[in-house]
Amino acid sequence: MWIEVLRSEIENARKKIRLKGRRTKEGKRERKEEKIVCRWCGSRKVVKNGKKKDGRQNYLCRECGRQMVENPKYKRMREEDLELAVKMKDEGMSYSAIARVLGYSETTIRMHLLKKTLRTP
Repeated sequence: MWIEVLRSEIENARKKIRLKGRRTKEGKRERKEEKIVCRWCGSRKVVKNGKKKDGRQNYLCRECGRQMVENPKYKRMREEDLELAVKMKDEGMSYSAIARVLGYSETTIRMHLLKKTLRTP
């Protein structure tokens, strides 16, 4: 008798687990990862792809194949800031001074200015 009760409880628990999450039109389960949008192509076909060394979740876009992190540590340098950094360097400011004024790291300023000067003839 108690075995039947236990079996029915287990079966009810399994049904509850199966009911969690919504299914899409194709019959596949909808995942949290699909709510993240690829910052390069704008696709919602994003899946988990391991973790970074510091524990942050890494994601992979199925459309363009690029990897991303949900909350990036470093901010990208805007094009306006890059143009301003080039003008500041031409005026004779040091890399550390430019970094302090614009709010980026000195390494980021050096890297972007080196790339910018190598691209322009």
